[in-house]
Amino acid sequence: MKQIFWVSIIFIFYQCKQYSLTPVVGDSMPSIDVLLMDSSTVINTSKMEGKNSYVLLFFEPDCPHCQKEIESILKNIESFDNAKFCFLSISSFPEIKNFCKRYDIIRYRNVVVGRDTAAAYAKYFSIRAVPHTSIYTSDRRLKKIFASSVDAKELISALK
Repeated sequence: MKQIFWVSIIFIFYQCKQYSLTPVVGDSMPSIDVLLMDSSTVINTSKMEGKNSYVLLFFEPDCPHCQKEIESILKNIESFDNAKFCFLSISSFPEIKNFCKRYDIIRYRNVVVGRDTAAAYAKYFSIRAVPHTSIYTSDRRLKKIFASSVDAKELISALK
């Protein structure tokens, strides 16, 4: 009877480890629909037009840490020529639009901003705080996760 118990316990732990719900390096990019600021165009993160790397950044427009991270990225945008950024938020359209205006984000061709209407990113990564940044390779495999604020230099290093 004890053997059956221990075999069952080992089997359960093995199954839990095998089917981990936490994304890990090497996982495929999640398929997230993002409603762009024109409020009619939807893009999917797993089908974004390609660069060498992809950076998904989950943010809130009124979050000081998010603002600082995005300011750092935009100040160094020339260093991110080979990266495609997707800034995602679950905030209201007016809040996100004001944010885009404040930073004149429309002028950056390698940055898209949109609303994650289903909060899919937050659910996928079990977000506890913003900003949250994930980096993917050209073949859309998870390379690095930053679960808190990060500056452009760290992102540049992680993209190499």
